[in-house]
Amino acid sequence: MTRRNSTYLGALAVFLASLVLAPSAGAWIYWGHEYPYGSGVGRAGLDGTQVNESFVAGPPGAYAFSRGVAVDSQYLYWGTHGLNSVSGGAVGPPAIGRSLLDGSSPNYSFTGAPSNAITGLAVGGANLYWTGYGIDTADVGQTPAAGGGQPELFTSVFGQPNPRTCGVATDGTYVYFANRGTSSIGRAKLADFGTANVPEGQWIPLPATFNETVVPCGVAVDSKYVYWGINEVVHSGNVSLGTTVGRALKSDGSEATDNFAAIGKQVTGVSVDGSFVYASNLNAYAAGGGSIGRASISGGGGDPNFITGLTAPFGVAVDGGGPAAAPPAPNNGPGSYIPPLVVGCSGCGGGSVTGSSIPPDFSRVWGSHATFAPAGWLTPGFAVAKSATAKGTIFNYILDKAGTVKIAITGSSPGRRVGKTCLAPSPKNTGKRKCSRVTTYMTLTRVSHAGHNEVPFSGRIRGKTLKPGTYTARFIATATTSTATKTKSFSFRVVRP
Repeated sequence: MTRRNSTYLGALAVFLASLVLAPSAGAWIYWGHEYPYGSGVGRAGLDGTQVNESFVAGPPGAYAFSRGVAVDSQYLYWGTHGLNSVSGGAVGPPAIGRSLLDGSSPNYSFTGAPSNAITGLAVGGANLYWTGYGIDTADVGQTPAAGGGQPELFTSVFGQPNPRTCGVATDGTYVYFANRGTSSIGRAKLADFGTANVPEGQWIPLPATFNETVVPCGVAVDSKYVYWGINEVVHSGNVSLGTTVGRALKSDGSEATDNFAAIGKQVTGVSVDGSFVYASNLNAYAAGGGSIGRASISGGGGDPNFITGLTAPFGVAVDGGGPAAAPPAPNNGPGSYIPPLVVGCSGCGGGSVTGSSIPPDFSRVWGSHATFAPAGWLTPGFAVAKSATAKGTIFNYILDKAGTVKIAITGSSPGRRVGKTCLAPSPKNTGKRKCSRVTTYMTLTRVSHAGHNEVPFSGRIRGKTLKPGTYTARFIATATTSTATKTKSFSFRVVRP
């Protein structure tokens, strides 16, 4: 028997054994830990119960943490960084750990990884994939899942902007990765590993406004879409925790939105399986404040607190389909965002505004409060609009691509009809042949991105509160190269404070 045939038969035997030993689908959710040191891998049931933060314990006596998890039919994998024995000791190079699916036989240095700290892990076919970054460079790499093979890398160029890769997934043709440093999703052909070809590092530039930048971490892929988590949002120099998961068509990167599902609290990893997308949420390292979020891939039932009480989870993996989807949460207050079903738009790319004579279209528009009293803040007082009391509202709209949106606030006021004309009210015509006259009180203009947009509205116009009554918010989206428009509207009521 030739060496080649022997190798083939050995691989076939391993494959057949994996079919026999593979556990049934629909089992567990796994996550790594960024903190505290010495943490291993956590696990919970797909219904959110049986939570075990130390399903696989950290390396005994080691000053280390785990970032990124992946699972196949036989093994659980995780990225390990900092395998020194005591705090302050020499830190060893990153490694990939592995255990059996029941958590037994852990090997904390199963195979090697790049010199940069691991930030994401995936398994596909015969290979493991990871992302990692350091101060100056970042990596996307692969190594044989059987262990012992030489890693192959795409590495950024020293001295050039560091993309800070954070999260990886593969569909068997491409490997996809998130870039914190360049606010983008990249991809590379699997066939290009080990060649001189370079990846598409900014395949999807993430939608953002002119004064807001999103920082992604975590990526997942299914048969139709690529998903990514929002780790942070930088708005006019201020940093806030990311609360959403975005997605785009993986065929061409179109229909990109950063606001597909509101299941995040500083997302560090994304996984998609069956009917659900999951997110691991760091939540600023708050002890017991981390979580696993979950949403239906159809765009409803998002819950950032599907599993709570975790400490600094980093990376998430799932090894089966989950239980039935929860119904969408009611839209009864600020922050209760219902994930949208984004309107299709072939050729929209990553939400580019230029070169289109067709205006962006709305899938729907709504306000966070259908009835509200004027607030004490002036539009656009964004922070106060997030308060729990029903003072002021937030106008919401979903676009299929980027564009400019005007929001006209109109209402009916009494007047006097002369022929077909309705005169504005005045002391002279009060009490005479009254009619209703539509008045535009304010028009707000916003440069908007594809997906979900929010515009806080206080109920005050030029410092004066609107009188109690019913008003209409009319949304008008304009094209970039023509006068064509798309409109939608809804009514709201203002009441006394």
